[in-house]
Amino acid sequence: MMMALRDLLAAIEAEAATDIERLRAERHREAAAILADAELQATELERSAVCSAEHEEREAGERRLAAARQAIAGRQCDAHEAAYQQIAGEVRACLRTVRERGDYPAILAALLDEARSALPAGTLVRVDPADEGAGRRLIQGENGVRVAATLRCAGGLRRSGGERVQHRGGAVHGRRARAAGAGRRGARRGRRRRFPHWRRVPAGAGVTGYDYGNARLRARRAALLRREQYADLAGRDLPVLVAALSVTSYRRQAEATADGRGGTESLNRIARDHLAAALADISGLYRGRARDVVTSLLGPFDVHAMLTVLRARHHGTPAEVACALPVPVGGLSAETALQAARAPDLPAAARFLAARRLPDPDTAAALVSAQRRYEIDADLAGVEKAVARSARAHQVAVLAAAGAEAGPATAAVRRETDDLNLLIALRLREAAADGSGEADRDAFLPGGTVPLPLLAAIRRAPTRADSVAAAAPAHRAWHGLLAAWAEGGDLAALHSALETERLRTQLRALRGGDPLGAAPVLHYVLAHQAQARNLRLLAQAAAGAVSHDQARRQLVAPI
Repeated sequence: MMMALRDLLAAIEAEAATDIERLRAERHREAAAILADAELQATELERSAVCSAEHEEREAGERRLAAARQAIAGRQCDAHEAAYQQIAGEVRACLRTVRERGDYPAILAALLDEARSALPAGTLVRVDPADEGAGRRLIQGENGVRVAATLRCAGGLRRSGGERVQHRGGAVHGRRARAAGAGRRGARRGRRRRFPHWRRVPAGAGVTGYDYGNARLRARRAALLRREQYADLAGRDLPVLVAALSVTSYRRQAEATADGRGGTESLNRIARDHLAAALADISGLYRGRARDVVTSLLGPFDVHAMLTVLRARHHGTPAEVACALPVPVGGLSAETALQAARAPDLPAAARFLAARRLPDPDTAAALVSAQRRYEIDADLAGVEKAVARSARAHQVAVLAAAGAEAGPATAAVRRETDDLNLLIALRLREAAADGSGEADRDAFLPGGTVPLPLLAAIRRAPTRADSVAAAAPAHRAWHGLLAAWAEGGDLAALHSALETERLRTQLRALRGGDPLGAAPVLHYVLAHQAQARNLRLLAQAAAGAVSHDQARRQLVAPI
């Protein structure tokens, strides 16, 4: 009996020892797992902290680089301005010596003879006060002709006839003949055009941030194709069209396409490359608030480039193919667009662009929010809508903040917004089979003048005629174009017609804008956009996609 109890106790002790060892081993394993997990978390936290520090340092470096580039651009603009002022001073110094030339009296007499032959009935000869005596001697024997010392120039004269001649930026009424003198303002007056008095530069107005850049853009205007050149280009086939462009301002781009491919692709590339070359550096010609306005006017090119990259990542389009389409003239360079287009997917490309605050800080923030929704629903249209709305709101805000100097540009952007919102309303109407439903407020671009209730009425209209009746009062120019669409046209043709009418109207209105405001910049940008559009139309006509008559009707001659 005693042996049995002893064996039982030994067995119990052995079992207890086994349990103790098992529990001890389990506790050791749990402790080791806790330590390993803690080490892993510590490593992850350390890696995260390092990555965050690297990211912050990278962003700080990019900000420093951007600030350095901006400072360099500012110094370059100042150097351009100093060179311009130096050249202007030297020219004025040379002009002040014109009257010291020995043949100046003969030159003045020849100018008067030229003016007399151009305007025999002229009764008034205007000269600088320094030339008043010489002018009176020259008109001796001419009955009814008098001399007025009202010009302020370094030489030359003006003979005029009739009444009401305005000389301070207004229209000249009546007939006049002008002899080109060597005056400080003679050349400007020789090319003066009519523009409304409210756009006149007030006397004593100070120099603005637009003066140097607008002068440079005005000089570049001579490179634009003229109406008679378009008449010569229309109706030609593609090889002859490219050859004809090689003797114009498109020569460099035309020679660069001599790779044997031909076709509309070559002509489209010529138009794109020339547009990029014409617009790429213009923001560097301006300073201060004027530079912000010019950057905002180039903003739509950045938006188009960004949307092209995002669509490429959504559809899997090769990066090189996608980046051949945008025009890199704004803050989104060709290199940055290519890097974004090589991202593995749309969210990665969106984060890449947003980290660089492209195309502007507001739109970059909207893109981040949109790409998060995209990761859930993969809705490309939602991303496009968010980017387009934010970019347009930013552009309108920048132009509105610039005040009266950007007034014509603000009006032009608002009109473009109205046209685009009209097309959006009509597309939504066609997408809804029954034409019912409330208008989606977020579907339309901000910054237009057409109110949302009117756009909703256009969308809900049961017939095309009802849509025309609802939309026509908003803009007088819409009536005829919408009437043609109501008779069976498609929205693509309406879009083209709206663009043609808007470009013609705006180019005509902006050409006589304030030379110290944003109007000349927008005129330059729209003129080159119209020119690129014209070449694409001519290429389509040459390829047989549209008729030559249809292409001619849609051409917009900038000058």
